[in-house]
Amino acid sequence: MNDGVPAEPEETNEMRSTSHSELSGRSVPSVLVARNTLHSMPGYRAMAYIDMLRRISHIFQGNVMDFQSHLARVQDPAYALRLLDENNLQGYDDYLSEAERLLHNVAAATQSRIDLLRVFLRKYRGSTESFLGGAYQRRVNDEFASDGEHQFFKGLRNYFLHYILPVAHGNTTIGPSEPWTFSLILDVASLLRWDGWDPAAQCWLKTQHPGMDVGAAIDHYALRVGSFDQWIENEIRKQYSSAIGEFNAAKEEFHRVYPLGI
Repeated sequence: MNDGVPAEPEETNEMRSTSHSELSGRSVPSVLVARNTLHSMPGYRAMAYIDMLRRISHIFQGNVMDFQSHLARVQDPAYALRLLDENNLQGYDDYLSEAERLLHNVAAATQSRIDLLRVFLRKYRGSTESFLGGAYQRRVNDEFASDGEHQFFKGLRNYFLHYILPVAHGNTTIGPSEPWTFSLILDVASLLRWDGWDPAAQCWLKTQHPGMDVGAAIDHYALRVGSFDQWIENEIRKQYSSAIGEFNAAKEEFHRVYPLGI
């Protein structure tokens, strides 16, 4: 299969003994043989896992960055004053429409990340339950399964698709002792009219009444998700630490012997 991740090697004692010494003997193998030796190492497999998980994470975090960059434009008072001018109603509507589009992308990417992780782990590890000796599934259950904030963002895509576009408005704060701030607010009463929310999401939404600062909520959720994804990478590195170290040594030797690679 050509999906960027090599087939799962059996981590036998013979494979664990594969080392960079195979690349540096008196009889130097061809570059193809040397490369295939690298790719047969368990450490290569572990790094392929990490690379795939980072790509999955970026789908979500990249959309979060796009959304937050759009909101950040209005934190500049000069830009905001032009945008909020009463003679620029169309410009303001266009700004909110773009925020709505980017929020949709965040909602879609939330579910995509969940689905991609599940498919990836089932395809290459057999099940999510066995990954990292069960620690992955336990942490998912503890931190996300019944968490209202997570269930809200998980359900937001279906709210977009099966109910209506969320009602949003801007909230501007300015005062002699406060910096200029602009927040995008979702009307909680409108959100709660949909009967498709998970019960935990409904409870969480009620704590946001009357209006949710969606930028702040996304910031908080993205930090949690990012911390979880980093934990997965750290656990893989710990589990395969010896294999990764051996692979890195072999890779250095490969580039020393074959500086042009292939």
